[in-house]
Amino acid sequence: MSSETLVHSILEHCDDSDFTFLIFFSMKEHVVYVNQRPHLWTFLERVAEIFEVVIFTTSQSIYAKKLLDILDPDGKIISRCAYRESCIL
Repeated sequence: MSSETLVHSILEHCDDSDFTFLIFFSMKEHVVYVNQRPHLWTFLERVAEIFEVVIFTTSQSIYAKKLLDILDPDGKIISRCAYRESCIL
C-alpha cells in the first residue's frame, strides 16, 4: 500500500516515519507508517487557493480515507476523492 506522490506509506515498521495511523483489513489491525513529501502542507494550502483539489488514488478507501483525514482534517483543502473501488471495468 503506497501512494508515492504526496506521501510514502508502508506497513513495515519505520523508525523515522512522520506519522502513523491504524487500519483494519484482512481481519487484522495494521499500523501504517507514513513519510510525507517535503513542504507537503505548504503545497496543498497554496494549490487549494487556486484550484479545486480532487484526489484520485489507486489505494483502497479503507486506507486512503484515513490518510486524507489526517492530511486535511477540516476538509478545507481536498474537495473530492476517488479510490480504487471508484473505478469500474
